[in-house]
Amino acid sequence: NKVMKDMTISKSKVDAATKKLSTAVSNFNKPTPTPGKVEAVNGFKVASTTTSSVKLAWNKVSDCTGYKIYRYDTSSKKYKLIKTISNKNTLTYTDSKKSSSNTYSYKIRAYKSGSKTQYSAYSDILKATTKPLTPKVTVKSTKTKKATISWKNTSSRNSGYEVYMATSKTGKYSLVKTTTAKTYTKTKLTKGKTYYFKVRAYKTVDGTNIYGNYSTVKYVKVK
Repeated sequence: NKVMKDMTISKSKVDAATKKLSTAVSNFNKPTPTPGKVEAVNGFKVASTTTSSVKLAWNKVSDCTGYKIYRYDTSSKKYKLIKTISNKNTLTYTDSKKSSSNTYSYKIRAYKSGSKTQYSAYSDILKATTKPLTPKVTVKSTKTKKATISWKNTSSRNSGYEVYMATSKTGKYSLVKTTTAKTYTKTKLTKGKTYYFKVRAYKTVDGTNIYGNYSTVKYVKVK
């Protein structure tokens, strides 16, 4: 506009102004480049659990630097970063030193390093429950035709216990009682006969039972 108002300006200055105008118009019509999005993590799952750990697994994201794993913190009521994995080929992580019979919530996202770190969207929330502890069982017969089974090494987070019985150590065990107590008395047994018992704990989460390991088998000869 300034150049066109000056009727005595040189042709070179007019050409220079025209070139600048052309470049400005060209750049204006171009969309502003945006950083490429990092692909979200798929296949996020619980690979295995123990009484004190949760092993997580997921599918590889090809174009990323690594992954960040978050766990829900009940005290702050927020998800907190618990692990940064800086190798995109590492596809598992074990969250250890957890409590037995407890449910934990996780989510994961991929990231790509650069002048500015880019992140994928978070995965869906994944819930994982650690296994109950293995009960330590004792069994005795103090009254005729009865056997009392009791156990410890338990947790208040357990939903209940299953008691199994057989007439031989390697025979078929049948479920004889489901209870929330830590003791059970089996009646109507045959005096003088030997019975074998084992117990396992379970935790119910969303209608599904998560079972711990069976206890060591204990036996008693009924009075």
